[in-house]
Order: sequence, then C-alpha cells, then structure tokens
Amino acid sequence: MGAFLAIFLILYLTSLGIGPAAAGVVLTLYGTGSIAGVFTGGLLSDRIGPRQVIVASTLLSSVAVAAIAFERDYVWLMVTSLAAGVLTAAYRPAGAAMLAELTRCTAWSPRPWRADSASTWAPPSGR
Repeated sequence: MGAFLAIFLILYLTSLGIGPAAAGVVLTLYGTGSIAGVFTGGLLSDRIGPRQVIVASTLLSSVAVAAIAFERDYVWLMVTSLAAGVLTAAYRPAGAAMLAELTRCTAWSPRPWRADSASTWAPPSGR
C-alpha cells in the first residue's frame, strides 16, 4: 500500500506549503517507522502468526496512508507518517515467514531458492 508513499510524500508536503527541511523530517519519520515496523512485524509474526500480521498490516496501513492525505497539521503529519511507516513494513517479515513455511521441502530442491529469489528481486525490478 505504501510502496510509493516515500516517493510522493515530499511532493505532497511541499505542495501543502511545508518547507523542504520540514518535509524531510516527515519522510525520515516514515523511514524510521519502516525500520521499526520490520522488527515489530517479525515479533508479531512469531507470536500470532504471519497470516494475521499480513491481514492486519494491510488493513491498518491503508487507513494510515489515507490519513496522511487528510491531515494538515504538521505534528499530526509526523505522527501519521511514522504510523504509516510501521504499518506498511510490518508485513515484510510475515510474508517472508509465510513464504518459507509454504515452500518447505524434505529434500533439496531448487523450488525454495526460486521462491525466495523471486520475492527478493521482483520488487526492485518493478514486477
């Protein structure tokens, strides 16, 4: 949901009249939230299961990203940007755990390697 948020967030914030440095702070909070979201998503995935984390992260991140569009106060933009960062990144470790769980093989096979390679290389290549 929030994959393109980091790209367009600066443009959106400067169109609201927020200066480049202040917009950079909001973007930094989004990135910091993404780092925290990976750790949080991993912990939650171990405790409640990857499927529940993926569903909750997807639903809640859509709310957080939409909230950024309606927020005008700078402090609340920082808060919602941090929350969006956490929630959009929380699915990543859960998705990796689910991928590892669903592609387990008893004997060596190239299938798990291909699945992991596809999940690693497909997003940067735009697929």
